[in-house]
Amino acid sequence: MLLKPKQRHIAFRCPECTSTVLGLVGKFALSADMLRLKCGCDEPSALDIKTTNDGKIRLSVPCIFCKKNHSYVVSETVFFDRDTFLLNCPYSGMDISFIGNDENIKGEFRANGWDNPIKHTRGVISMARAFNPNSASSQFFIMHADAPH
Repeated sequence: MLLKPKQRHIAFRCPECTSTVLGLVGKFALSADMLRLKCGCDEPSALDIKTTNDGKIRLSVPCIFCKKNHSYVVSETVFFDRDTFLLNCPYSGMDISFIGNDENIKGEFRANGWDNPIKHTRGVISMARAFNPNSASSQFFIMHADAPH
């Protein structure tokens, strides 16, 4: 029997160059002292992941909004078993990191048998996707104005 390793995708935006940094974190890799996801730009922006002695995962995430690193502690169960979760800046409330699996989330469209009455109006949070309606995974956007359609 072959076991599938526990892995999670994690992403953040570099506060210096605003590039998206995406990494794959496995349970085996977390047995090391610390993991660091670094941006490819010349600035020292990085997301650090450590495990604690009681089985929790400590994350230090750079913030694109206030230019500080924020610390979060989550259980190993939440980190590896939740579909997708977000880490927010405590000052702005905006999402600064996405953690989840690499499986796409099925689009909530009529073509998929879903009656979604929500319109893209100011303030609505929506999932970003490519041309394929089922391509969303962990990126979201907030409507700053009503969509023309």
